[in-house]
Amino acid sequence: MIDATAYERLVDRLGQHGSTIRANGSDRALAQCPAHNDGRPSLSIRGISGQALVYCFAGCTTDEVLSALGMAKSDLFDDPRGSTYRYDDGRIVRRTPAKRFMQSGNTQGAPQLYRLSRLVDDPESVVYLVEGEKDVHAVESAGGLATCNPMGSINFGKVDVGPLRGRTVIAVVDRDAAGLKWAAQVRTRLVGYAANVEFVEAAIGKDAADHIAAGKDLTEFVQHEVAPEPDEGAVLEPPDEDLWAGAVDDEGYVRDDLDLDDPVGPEITAEPEHIATPEAAAVAVRRLPTQFWDSREIFKRIRQAAWATQTHPDAVLAAVLCRVAAMVPHQLKFDSGRGPHGSMNLFACLLARSGIGKSEAAATAEHLIQVPLRLQDPNVFKDGVGIGSGEGLAEVYMGVKMRDTGEVNRKGEPVEERVRTQVRHHAFFYVDEGEVINKLMRERQGTTLGPAIRSAWNGATLGQANARDETTRLIKGGTYSMGLLIGFQPDVAVSILSDVGPGTPQRLLWFGAQDTEMPEDEYDWPGEIALPPMPEQGVITFPAEIRQALRQYTIDKHRGSIEVEELDSHEPLMRCKLAAEFCLMDGRLDVNREDWALSGMIWATSTAIRDSLLQFRDHKAEQDRERQREARIEETRTVLAAHAEADADTQRLARVIANRVHNEGLMMRAPYRKSIASRDRQFFDAGLALARANGWVLTDEDNRTIIPGESRPG
Repeated sequence: MIDATAYERLVDRLGQHGSTIRANGSDRALAQCPAHNDGRPSLSIRGISGQALVYCFAGCTTDEVLSALGMAKSDLFDDPRGSTYRYDDGRIVRRTPAKRFMQSGNTQGAPQLYRLSRLVDDPESVVYLVEGEKDVHAVESAGGLATCNPMGSINFGKVDVGPLRGRTVIAVVDRDAAGLKWAAQVRTRLVGYAANVEFVEAAIGKDAADHIAAGKDLTEFVQHEVAPEPDEGAVLEPPDEDLWAGAVDDEGYVRDDLDLDDPVGPEITAEPEHIATPEAAAVAVRRLPTQFWDSREIFKRIRQAAWATQTHPDAVLAAVLCRVAAMVPHQLKFDSGRGPHGSMNLFACLLARSGIGKSEAAATAEHLIQVPLRLQDPNVFKDGVGIGSGEGLAEVYMGVKMRDTGEVNRKGEPVEERVRTQVRHHAFFYVDEGEVINKLMRERQGTTLGPAIRSAWNGATLGQANARDETTRLIKGGTYSMGLLIGFQPDVAVSILSDVGPGTPQRLLWFGAQDTEMPEDEYDWPGEIALPPMPEQGVITFPAEIRQALRQYTIDKHRGSIEVEELDSHEPLMRCKLAAEFCLMDGRLDVNREDWALSGMIWATSTAIRDSLLQFRDHKAEQDRERQREARIEETRTVLAAHAEADADTQRLARVIANRVHNEGLMMRAPYRKSIASRDRQFFDAGLALARANGWVLTDEDNRTIIPGESRPG
């Protein structure tokens, strides 16, 4: 059927299958279900804007219905690529058939409610507040006025709820853990703000879309008792076990409350006046949210240790994570869906002005995290090593062992020889000033350091095998654990951010080290933290829902259905590393939903700091260019104004400069000025300016290099 809607195609296919169909208007029908022996029609079909909904009262899943008809999930959408939801403020949300969400358009400022203009145009009607755009369309198909916030239910706290002030609101709560949290947020924000708020849930199914798909109307929602939102300092409850019953929801889609696109973002405080530069402010005011710190006891102790030593909790956490990564047994890997080979190696940057506390944060982490007994021998674990070159990274794991040559001496004793080989598997590297890294990257060492850092993050082979054993540094992939912590001043950090092409900055997490919210009270030292025992080898597993979401993300990238910024290209693997480490620190080998959510909070904070630095870098560069343009314009005005009045000496020197440059080629301004007769040096700058104004010569932005212009003196 050309140009048919998903609903029309579905009804047509059911007819071809031989199902009895009872239509009820142009957008709803009841049919015999093709997925089971259906004596009487038990499959409800509903057409809504952009897609079709199905619900089998006998319990058949959407996948089973579609499979029986030879159809796919994409057939449930008018556009097989999925649905596009356009917000009135310019935000565009695209949903794929695999329930992957992409935000584009106007994503700046406070998020606005979906269908905002309809709310404004109809101020008297009851507003159905639901958890997603599909639910909005479902309620609209039943004649209701509906809205939702963008970016998933977890972000209701960010949306502008002004249009709901004084309105009657019916909040339709999804029947899952995310729905309960959303309902608590709605209660906190709207009770007492809206004229009346009623909480209901679907009579059948999980959400408003299921309710409507099952043929229910808006009067048939059932009451829902909503619990109050927990206090800000409350610990996050672990996910209920029934969340792990399967990888998909009732419709067969990946659940959308995994925060793959929009994790809880950083807290952004007001910029204090005492921060000297905008680069420093960009770092100082972005920090991990309170929700992160209150989620687990170990994070509370890390925060307390930071407060006790007057350092930034985020910076201490970064140092802890890198140290723990270095302590993880090298044969312990994670499997996020690409095989049991995932490396836990982790690298992070601490950002603050000189003297603020980057080194102190690293020291706090060193005193806080107890080195396991198996690693307390320095021959086993190299702690706090500096970096000199790419070869140096591999060298840290090298040493000398005695090897049997297979020969015997005159006494009949075995002959051994000293050989250089890998002798350890654990190292934590700390560079207290990132300018060292930048310098090494610019010099000869950078030809090996950059690639070595990138390989080490992936747990790949380091070093190379040379002809001579004494110069061989070869550490095979998967045989080492590494953590790397670098202290950067913000204005220096932007240099390494420019190394995007090869991929170095994509492998770094970014944390602020200047705590503008440092408490005034004294805090006691919380004592050393002993990490849970870790097996020497094994695999950390990820739940099927996260594996499927990561797989779909990769498929979408390869098919071109999503575009990923270069600096964000390593987000999935970075979050896998973090989630796996949180899992280990909690004494488990199975990643759960909370581990993944916590990894998203760190990623969001890290990218906010990184992107702010880039914005300030670009802004500063534009200011510099503007100053240079204005200086050039002013200089040109001065030269042109004085051109007619230029004395003979200036005109003569302008010709001398131009002719020599045209004859000899590029010249450096300072040596050239020094080479001319001393009596003419007083006219050199004016002569050069006149030669440039006449187009005889050109100079670089710093006025240091002189090259021939398009013309020369006649």
